[in-house]
Amino acid sequence: MIKSAIGTVIVLAVGAFLAYYAMGHHIVKTDKGYITMPKKEMSISNTFADIRNWERGDFEDHPEITKALLENGHEDLVPMTSSERIKDWLKDKAGDLLD
Repeated sequence: MIKSAIGTVIVLAVGAFLAYYAMGHHIVKTDKGYITMPKKEMSISNTFADIRNWERGDFEDHPEITKALLENGHEDLVPMTSSERIKDWLKDKAGDLLD
């Protein structure tokens, strides 16, 4: 009886940890494997995404994932025009200067 109670508590603790981790991270499946990136806010939305067949509109529909990819050095996975990349770079630099 005690062994099963301890086993249950361990399973619940592991499950709670995994749920907490998932709420704080984006888990993104790419052609090369999985990427985990921290979220700005704890939530269950946009926790997992398979971007292997995403097109530009899909990235626009999921701005949190797109921004996390760009901020964590995975720009090559986000289809953007060169003018959009320059515009985003300038916004980031202007924001850094204001901070």
